[in-house]
Amino acid sequence: MVFRRSLWGTLLVLGLAACASTQPNQAVLTSPATPTTTTAGAVAQITYPAGGQEFVSRTEFEQYRDKLAQPGTAEETVLNEIVARHLLLHTAQAKDLVPDAAATDKAYTQVKTSICQNPQLQARFAPAVQTAVAADPNKLLDACAQSFGFASAQAMRSYLGEEQLTNQVITANAIGTDIHVAHILLMTPPSPTQNETAADKAKRDQEAARRKPEIDAIYQQVMANPSKFADIANAKTEDPSGKGKGGDLGFQSRGKLVPEFEQAMYQLKDGEISKPVRTAFGWHIIKRIGSRVSAQDAETYKQSLIDNGKKTGEVKFLITPAPPPTPAPQVTLPPADTGASVTATAEP
Repeated sequence: MVFRRSLWGTLLVLGLAACASTQPNQAVLTSPATPTTTTAGAVAQITYPAGGQEFVSRTEFEQYRDKLAQPGTAEETVLNEIVARHLLLHTAQAKDLVPDAAATDKAYTQVKTSICQNPQLQARFAPAVQTAVAADPNKLLDACAQSFGFASAQAMRSYLGEEQLTNQVITANAIGTDIHVAHILLMTPPSPTQNETAADKAKRDQEAARRKPEIDAIYQQVMANPSKFADIANAKTEDPSGKGKGGDLGFQSRGKLVPEFEQAMYQLKDGEISKPVRTAFGWHIIKRIGSRVSAQDAETYKQSLIDNGKKTGEVKFLITPAPPPTPAPQVTLPPADTGASVTATAEP
């Protein structure tokens, strides 16, 4: 699942656009998220409610602006992206999250094969770097990483791991997060209605109590062999919409399901299975298959972090971002023999 621009995607854009180069005496970073502890040279200040402060260094800002952001990105957008990244990583640290190793390895492999092996990128290495790589191909990855402002290939890989952490935080908190979910349902009639009586509710409570041992037994069966969840769901579920489909309900978003089911669904991690959960419809065993967040929802969530931080004073920009570059004016060329006009962009 990719819902924010990952490093390898950014590098691909930059590499194929031939925007990366390694210049002599250019500063490199061990990690773009490394904060400075002083206001000297800082471009943004973050004060965390639970205590602690960090400052975004100008070095990090310039690396992101010049090496990682798409050409022409406004400085305010760059600052927003960096500060949001710091806030997300701070949340991940507070929750003791760890990067998804498999996803990090996959992204790193894509960088190595799709970016670092690109001749257009290698052609923009400084001459001394090209010579060193030609003499020792093992130096290619470090040279590739340094072309994007990292101290080494390992530092670039660490950045990818941090991307996984920020993705985890966004997935857990973005309003638009959709969950791919399956369940096993044992129904406890009567189904709830707007006009139900106390007697209806009491009857449903009795039915829930009667079926509790049954759902517990199914749960034990599932946990003894989690990979067979779909087979067990097909055999046991009483939900006609999931019967024959392994209990699969597809992707579900917030506000679409009853609160008890939704709460349990969002508390699970991808691949996890819940203990029996009771709703007004019956007993459920819920499996969270996966999750997704649209790029727009991810950006909305990150922007909300910045906006809220500015309102509370948690986030302060210490520089005035330069305005975005003015687009080149459009000019109309003289019509061709066909009588059609041609629009072109004037050279700056």
